[in-house]
Amino acid sequence: MGTCFSDFQGRLTIRFASSNGSNENADHPATTLSSNAEDSSTSQDNVIASPRLQYRSDPTNATLLTFHILQVTDIHLGEAPDTDWGPEQDRKTWSVLDAVINAENPDLIVLSGDQLTANNVDANATVYYQALADHLNRHNVPWAMTFGNHDDSDLERDGTTYPAKTSREELLRTHQQYRLSLSQRGPINVTGVSNYWLDVYLPDNDHDEESVLGAKIVFFDSGGGSIETQVDQSQIQWFSETKPPHHHSQDSSPTDVPVVAFQHIPSTIEQFRYRDGQCSGLSEDDGVAPLTYDAGIVEVLRDAGNVQFLAVGHDHGNGYCCHHGNSTLHLCYGRHSGYGGYGGWDKGARVYRLLVDATSRQFLGWSSHVRLESGEIVDEYDPMQMSVKRI
Repeated sequence: MGTCFSDFQGRLTIRFASSNGSNENADHPATTLSSNAEDSSTSQDNVIASPRLQYRSDPTNATLLTFHILQVTDIHLGEAPDTDWGPEQDRKTWSVLDAVINAENPDLIVLSGDQLTANNVDANATVYYQALADHLNRHNVPWAMTFGNHDDSDLERDGTTYPAKTSREELLRTHQQYRLSLSQRGPINVTGVSNYWLDVYLPDNDHDEESVLGAKIVFFDSGGGSIETQVDQSQIQWFSETKPPHHHSQDSSPTDVPVVAFQHIPSTIEQFRYRDGQCSGLSEDDGVAPLTYDAGIVEVLRDAGNVQFLAVGHDHGNGYCCHHGNSTLHLCYGRHSGYGGYGGWDKGARVYRLLVDATSRQFLGWSSHVRLESGEIVDEYDPMQMSVKRI
């Protein structure tokens, strides 16, 4: 049966448990529902019951609770569908996803944009989104997505461009039919579609009267395609009004709820450029292709005080993380995850590992690495080994 509770912003969360109180999904402690898309049952309010994201005991260290996010970016399904090589590269992309998901067993998969190359897709864009959802469902791991600039870009045919026949709204609704999809439609008065929050909870214990937030994940729609390639002031205002509070604690282990952020396109060249001594990881693309306008998003995230990282994709040959000045904020690129799109770099996905002390239940920090299709781990990044000033 389901029990309902609200987080600090009053949003309704549905938690499902078996009659003996244990999670139904034993293989994935971070969720409480199985992944059968065709069994997407709804409540009496016609809301699809969603998984509950939750930290789990670290399998290698009993003193820790962990939550693992796998960032899949720029898979670019649907290129050249009338050729032999187009569908073949999609099949190779499925193999990448299988390899990295099986190796990492994440608690959440984030699709950080350009799931599709709409430039090559006529009226069947939702077929590719359904194929992606069906493939992810087999792994029984929740996922959430934000849009990139190619997901609803103009169709290009015989030297002529035509407006995309499938909108962001239609693509989003396609994924929302799946129980393991946590993707949401953001507020109508905020620019873009995929602006929303997800909550990650600490495991319940005997001392908690209600579930305790362990982290929050925010998604920004950085535009492109049918809308301007930007993050604008309406998104900044929405974030500022809905973010969890920061207490400016002087304690080395503050009780603030940590925030992590995802969008597709990097903000500015200056902020995301590779800098020796501050950045680590793959840096082989031709620089940074930024937003046309960013509304100061990085400064806003930095000044929030409890945002740990902003992760992007877009530039396929970049796969590094950088410390952003003297703050808690880091800027990260994911790893080009699919065989669609430009570039011959080894495919993979970036992993973010959030850590909480199992006894004090305080956030300790996070670390990251890239898991390649081959199984190799590269580009490890550990902010906990850095000297970081808390503002």
